[in-house]
Amino acid sequence: MAKKKYKRMTATEKRLRKECKQDLVARGVLPPPKKPLNRKNFCKEVHAAIGQSKLSTYRLREALPWMLPPPEPMRPITPEEVGVLKLVQLAIDLDRFWVEKAAEKKDSATYEEIYQEVVRPILEL
Repeated sequence: MAKKKYKRMTATEKRLRKECKQDLVARGVLPPPKKPLNRKNFCKEVHAAIGQSKLSTYRLREALPWMLPPPEPMRPITPEEVGVLKLVQLAIDLDRFWVEKAAEKKDSATYEEIYQEVVRPILEL
């Protein structure tokens, strides 16, 4: 079966759609459009905040459930949630890695070793 070909919207249809959306926003049915996040600045701000704060592991454990999807999601998992899940998995695997190193009586590892054994498998998911 051939794929249905959609025709482009006319200027009148675009204008009508825009007016309808503005009306719905004005009546409070739809939320107002929000400004897109400047990801570069957000990254810089978070790195600066990490350097200035004395963040405890308790606060991280308290914050994680707010960002993680539920174990049985009722909706599709967003790319942001996948990123948080990868971060949590990375932390768990790093902890396991260092416990194994302690069992071997080693207290150091190279960056390449950590990357190959822990980070790379998670990045490739």
